[in-house]
Amino acid sequence: MLMIKWLGQCFVLLGLISVLSVTGCLSRHSILTPTQFSQVLPAFNYKAYYLTYTDNQQQEMHASLVIKQDVTHNNSEWLIFNPLGMPLARKQLTDKGWANKGFIAPNTQMDHWLEVMLFSLTDEKSLSQNYPQAIHSLKTRYLGSEYIITYQPNIITIDWNNGNKLHMKEAL
Repeated sequence: MLMIKWLGQCFVLLGLISVLSVTGCLSRHSILTPTQFSQVLPAFNYKAYYLTYTDNQQQEMHASLVIKQDVTHNNSEWLIFNPLGMPLARKQLTDKGWANKGFIAPNTQMDHWLEVMLFSLTDEKSLSQNYPQAIHSLKTRYLGSEYIITYQPNIITIDWNNGNKLHMKEAL
């Protein structure tokens, strides 16, 4: 169990290093030492989530990591990484909507996941303003009939009506 937790933390750290290098936070003249790295991280307003996708045959397809970094009040950057730390999607959300960021090819499945994750992570105050047609309670929420989102301690589960599931667990 300790080994799994350690591997998970390494996975998050690899993702964060990728984020820092992609966003230009690592200087081209010097690499951050571990001490400097730990001092830089608190400056970022980010959330990291482990993702586990299960298809309708109950076969786990893959595990991923998504990082949401708030850049400004109305601007956030979302990144999805595969288990090797390679980015699958990099999007920016502004008042104008989603926009591709960087040189990652568009990925419609990841785009859909990001939209559903945004809905699932929207706080209660903003929910009725941003999603007036949403139906929600303390432990569930849905928007139309395509999927239902359930909330358990530390895990958000998105169940699509075709039997596919996406589990989100907050990292670190």
